[in-house]
Amino acid sequence: MSSSSSSDEDNSIDVGELLEIETRCRELRKEKEMLKESRSQGFELIRRLELHVKSLSEARVQDKKHIQKLVGELKNCSQEIGQLSARNEDINCLNDHVHNLEIKLAGNREQRRRAAKVTLWMEKLEESVSSMALESQCEIESMKLNTMALEQTCLEATKTEEENVQERSEMNVLVEKLEV
Repeated sequence: MSSSSSSDEDNSIDVGELLEIETRCRELRKEKEMLKESRSQGFELIRRLELHVKSLSEARVQDKKHIQKLVGELKNCSQEIGQLSARNEDINCLNDHVHNLEIKLAGNREQRRRAAKVTLWMEKLEESVSSMALESQCEIESMKLNTMALEQTCLEATKTEEENVQERSEMNVLVEKLEV
């Protein structure tokens, strides 16, 4: 029995081992099937990733083109900003010039207003001078007339005096004749 029990034990070990091996084989088959499935899923995932990488690469190329276009537009904008800045400076200079001209114009208007006042005063002064000159001329003419009248009176007085002197002389001669 001992050989039979030993053989039974070997058989039972062998059966147990066989059962274990069979279970392990099933598990390995399942793993193999799972690996096959995951392998095909991996291939599909790799294919998808490759497509995604290709898509990203194309998008990157498009982005580079778009960035280059934007850089060009940015340069153009920068140039336009420079031109606008220069124009703005020109406009500021022109505004300053216009402001200075407005100040000069205001000054010219003030000068014209003052000149008009001066002209008006000069006209009034000329009128006054003319009036005074006319009055002076009248006074001079009046004085001339008075002088002429005085001269005439003086001449008449001198003539009268001469006549009186002559008459006195004649009277003195007559008185002397009468006294003699």
